[in-house]
Amino acid sequence: MTSGLQRFDGAAAWAALTPEQQAEIGAIALEFVVNMHGEDAYFSGLEAKPEARPFIAGQPLLTDKLMTAVQDAIGDQVPALFDDELRIPIPSLLGGVCRICLCSDDDACPEGCSWSEPDLCTACVEQIATLEVLSRGR
Repeated sequence: MTSGLQRFDGAAAWAALTPEQQAEIGAIALEFVVNMHGEDAYFSGLEAKPEARPFIAGQPLLTDKLMTAVQDAIGDQVPALFDDELRIPIPSLLGGVCRICLCSDDDACPEGCSWSEPDLCTACVEQIATLEVLSRGR
């Protein structure tokens, strides 16, 4: 990618983990997903069925466990997780992200856009062209 945006490659990070770290994170992630499905299944609209109760209680617990396990495992790979002065890298699974406005495939510019380059949307190309014309006119 030509962008100056830092990206996080989860597959590469996962491959660098020990088997023990992978087992811990994997088990928590599986429980997290099952819990999310349980919460979705028993929570309809604004009303939760009694069956939703353990899943609702499990949400913050599993979120905390997953966050802690991942941070402990990849903290050396992603120091920005612990340093507010550093920029947190953008997950690679998000796909394209514009280097100017930070729009993405799932969050296009309000006026609509597509990709002009792998890391530059058409809305920003138009803005850059307009700024260049204005700066030449000075």
